Amino acid sequence: MVIYRGNRLRSRRKIDPHRLSRSACVFVAASVTWLGWAATTLQGEGSASKESAVPFVRKAGYVQFFMQPEDVRDVRGKPRFIANRIHESETLKAPSQSPFTFAFPDPSGVFRVFTYTHQAQDGKWEIAQYATTDFSEYSRPRVVLRQQDDRRWLAMTSMTRRTDTGEFLLLRWARGSNGHAAYFFRSQDGVTWKPVNTDEPAYTDQDSNGIAWQPEQKRYVVLQTTYQPWKRLYPDNMGNSVRRVLTIRTSQDAYQWEPGNSVGIQGPYHPADRLIVPDLEDPPELEFYRMTVAFPYGGRYVGLMLNYASSPSTPGKHGPHLSTEWWVSPDGISHWSRPYREFEASPREVRDLHHAPVVFRNKLLWLFFGKIYELPIDRLAGVFSKANAAFSTNAFSVPARPLFLNAQAAWSHAPRVGTDMQEQAYIMAELLDERGRAIPGFEKEKSLLQDVDGVRLPLRWQGRDTVTLAGEKVVLRFYFRDATIHAVNTD
Repeated sequence: MVIYRGNRLRSRRKIDPHRLSRSACVFVAASVTWLGWAATTLQGEGSASKESAVPFVRKAGYVQFFMQPEDVRDVRGKPRFIANRIHESETLKAPSQSPFTFAFPDPSGVFRVFTYTHQAQDGKWEIAQYATTDFSEYSRPRVVLRQQDDRRWLAMTSMTRRTDTGEFLLLRWARGSNGHAAYFFRSQDGVTWKPVNTDEPAYTDQDSNGIAWQPEQKRYVVLQTTYQPWKRLYPDNMGNSVRRVLTIRTSQDAYQWEPGNSVGIQGPYHPADRLIVPDLEDPPELEFYRMTVAFPYGGRYVGLMLNYASSPSTPGKHGPHLSTEWWVSPDGISHWSRPYREFEASPREVRDLHHAPVVFRNKLLWLFFGKIYELPIDRLAGVFSKANAAFSTNAFSVPARPLFLNAQAAWSHAPRVGTDMQEQAYIMAELLDERGRAIPGFEKEKSLLQDVDGVRLPLRWQGRDTVTLAGEKVVLRFYFRDATIHAVNTD
């Protein structure tokens, strides 16, 4: 049995609840039109299955990730797939107390940060943007969009950007006559914004969601929390007749949405075949509260789900959130799977993330509530074994550049107490031909890694790399113990 594991965010500080009366949404983005300004200011029913660009896309170099059973073959031993938890950066910071974020880097190295601010007292909101090159120093904020009407706006905000045209799309929610009303705004440069729908909402539904651009299908995707008729064991602020589940809405132009029907807490509802719901492996009270982000990763898409369960300790009131969980999909729209149920994606103080990760200094970054959370690049998930184990990769053509390994096989350097248990970690790599035979000179005995932890460990066999085999079809076989293998890459 193979289990995949993903990394988690962690923080050493607690969020002050007294600072949450004024919430902010942060979005990071970049475009050429921004650079002139930045240069002068930067002075200082179906259920999710168990088994089976964009801000972060690996375009250069060969990369093979080990996240799910289809990524490996010929498994020996008892390795399992694990997911890692994000953790708070010790050196980087966000520009404001902002729970909602979305990120885009620019090739020049300038990042734009959009902050949404909502005054809880009167419901008025505005969006400003900052610029940064290092996530430590930011330009002064520039307000680009202000509330111009008297609608009863809610705090929930999402943002995405097309990778073909550079257009930004903003989703805001207001109270409607039958549920929460969705309103979209678009901008070509992030400075001048126009409403997509003015008089009437695009649709009504639950106000929790995430939004993304799907470049292969050229569609906007809304990861929409919605209502399902359900008899609750423990009533909460929504009563005892519905629960929160997930549905997917898509659009090519942000005007026409599929499905385009409106939904309310008292009905009407989406048909059952449009819903992604908990399954028999879940606790009976589990609900899918919000999937705020879906982003391309490892040749597939990863989403962050915030799980929820009402509680008898808070009858008739909003219950506590349960956990966060990495989900996986081949396209960010359908066939969502949940291979990392036992691994929390974030520390308890981080309930959700609102933008895809930004790549910065070999790390994946997310902004949340004035802090930055991170993971080492390509380490969201991996395959781990405590005891001796082995697996082979899928066959691939050897690239023209040397191969590197993203892996952890570190020893404990605590004082020894009559045992060598802390020095058991190792990784051995072997190169096989299409018939499964070891290629002479590339046997496992000639490639031994011990006490290592790095995102770019050279794969060599007594000093020899794979460049001389460029173009040949091969398989890598790994032997390992007390180690996690995340990916093989060239860049």
